[in-house]
Amino acid sequence: MTAETQAPMTPKELATRWFEEIWNAKNPERIREWMAADAVGITEGGEVHGPEDFRRLVFDPLVQAFPDFRVECEAIVAEGEDVMMRWGVTARHLGPFMDLAPTGKSLRFHGMTWLRVRDGKVIGGADSFNLHGIVNFLASGIPATSVTPI
Repeated sequence: MTAETQAPMTPKELATRWFEEIWNAKNPERIREWMAADAVGITEGGEVHGPEDFRRLVFDPLVQAFPDFRVECEAIVAEGEDVMMRWGVTARHLGPFMDLAPTGKSLRFHGMTWLRVRDGKVIGGADSFNLHGIVNFLASGIPATSVTPI
């Protein structure tokens, strides 16, 4: 079977590879390949529309702030087009993040991502994590339940 005739990845396969290849391997080219042009995502920072928005508003700022960002899947559930993943992240704050200069602090935080996948492409999704807790920890060093020093 050639690449042109290969069946699209299942939603669960795509979600797993999304985190491994885009976030852990820092491969932004996969965003355009695996996200539909009209995809809509809900993030802690607001809506993103399509791969270019996702890269500019989500991927690039996080990789700049946390270049060693590493995500680990803690649980994944898939049904039809929907995939839910609970994840944990370890990272060190080495670049600007929101209004904070780099602190060098290492942290672990947890969250969840829901993706809707159709024909091998992400068509929508939402993330949920404690953004306020991350910013507070980086600014003050005070941990939260879902944001801890490492």
